[in-house]
Amino acid sequence: SVSSESSSAQAETRIINIEASNWTFTPASITVKKGEKVQLKVTNVSGTHGILVPDLGIDLKLAEGATGTVDLPTDKTGTFSFRCNTLCGEGHTDMTGTITITE
Repeated sequence: SVSSESSSAQAETRIINIEASNWTFTPASITVKKGEKVQLKVTNVSGTHGILVPDLGIDLKLAEGATGTVDLPTDKTGTFSFRCNTLCGEGHTDMTGTITITE
């Protein structure tokens, strides 16, 4: 018999993997839908980095080799900038990206 415990696809959490390495996020552009359940799984590949999304209340710091997971609030639409929150060297100011939340 088949269990009916699986939830609908809409209620499942979508995990978006982001790699932070010296002076770049991969991917640097993320698009999700309003109301979607999303977690950002950030892996710090090299250096000391973090991710800061001031308008969405995300502030995560990671040691080299560490992975952190944070819920992405999707209750409002728009484009939100993110950046590295740890002074990481000469390319720090270029270490940015965007999250777009669509209807």
